[in-house]
Amino acid sequence: MVVVVSTMPVAVAMPCMVMRVFFVQWHGADSLSCILSASNLVSTAPVASRGFFMFSIGQLSRATGVKVTTIRYYEEMGLIAHEGRTAGNQRRYSQAGLDRLGFVRHARDLGLSLESIRALVALEGKDGTACAESHAIAEAHLHDVRDRIRRLKSLERELVRIQASCDGTGAGPCSIVTAFGDHGLCAGGH
Repeated sequence: MVVVVSTMPVAVAMPCMVMRVFFVQWHGADSLSCILSASNLVSTAPVASRGFFMFSIGQLSRATGVKVTTIRYYEEMGLIAHEGRTAGNQRRYSQAGLDRLGFVRHARDLGLSLESIRALVALEGKDGTACAESHAIAEAHLHDVRDRIRRLKSLERELVRIQASCDGTGAGPCSIVTAFGDHGLCAGGH
């Protein structure tokens, strides 16, 4: 993979540069496929006192696909933290904040609860016991997922049975509407 970076000045409250990153993937000597997934604009404006790059909440949102309101909620829940604020009182996040938000987003995509994510975040930097604790969290989540799958399969069987009870051409009361209105007509639990 080849990364081509171009920079362009952007007029904001303080002068900075913005990087637009293009990923170019090679598919053989004669074939070049450009995946111009121009990753979201990332400010490279350093915070002089800290010596590293800071990101606005909007930049975090664009980079991760997490809505700004959700980022604020995660901040209230203690899952991420901003590094400081600008003179205009805007939140600023470090690369660590961006990485943490990516972790939270992926964990949520995997279906983990905020409570489980908070427990996993608390394990960061711990030695030894962290693996056992994170394994227990993953195992419990896998059990929950398998239980949901079992319940969904049961629900699917019941819906197939109800749907098959009517061919859509009958006269009189529809057996599907009747079945949906009376849980006692179900063949089993779901």
